[in-house]
Amino acid sequence: MAPSMYVSAMCNCLDACPTHVILPHALRNVKWRSRMANVPQVGHEISALTDERTFEALYIEPILRQVKAQNPTTKFVTSPTRNGVFDTDSAQTLYLWVDCKTEGEATFKAVTAALEPLRAAGYLTNYTEDDGVKAGPVTVIGTGNTPLNLVQGVSPRDYFFDGQLTTLATSNLTADVTPIASTDFKTAVGALPNGTFTAAQFKNLTDQIAAAKDKGIGVRYWDTPGWPVSARNRIWTQLWAAGVTLINVDDLQAGAGFADQSQYW
Repeated sequence: MAPSMYVSAMCNCLDACPTHVILPHALRNVKWRSRMANVPQVGHEISALTDERTFEALYIEPILRQVKAQNPTTKFVTSPTRNGVFDTDSAQTLYLWVDCKTEGEATFKAVTAALEPLRAAGYLTNYTEDDGVKAGPVTVIGTGNTPLNLVQGVSPRDYFFDGQLTTLATSNLTADVTPIASTDFKTAVGALPNGTFTAAQFKNLTDQIAAAKDKGIGVRYWDTPGWPVSARNRIWTQLWAAGVTLINVDDLQAGAGFADQSQYW
């Protein structure tokens, strides 16, 4: 039977996700499908699906365990904490993109329902009209077929919308709806056959970043060149220097090797 729901999920963050977070390579796309409503099953292909490989088992439960481990109850902790998953930067949120591939409303409602364990524990970044955005250890962002009307204008909520970076300047999206705006690198900037930006490409890139930052919105480019490695690393370095908020990587080990001090991998 064809899956009734089909989404991709991806964790992303300012630094590479810690390898002890039990996620499939942490920074890579992982698709999950459901043959029955509210029973999301995870796999790169339909042939990889099993009853045990669920969205909850591969994402929600491991993230919940990791965040709980960072917020222990001990004699040294005198008040509740909301630390994130990063030992060296406990205030850094873990971004979780959920890419709805099938009918948006039903799929995204199933996604938000699946977040309940993180919600009940108080670990999700949330928004209310009165108080604005309150950062939490995990920030969930709907993308793909996620309907904007299920996010924009909704209060309270603990999920956000992945705005289109290239049209951000003329849209009515704000940072409390879209904390990070994304776009396909090749479509927005163009091919870099030598791993080097032309002057026109770099201006286009910096204009897009500036438009986002004017609204207080972060920037993420996906599908950046991955080969050769020297060109990939040079592009990553240039993106970081230009003010991109998140470096989207498929090679977790390489992404984790970036050093803020040297600005190089």
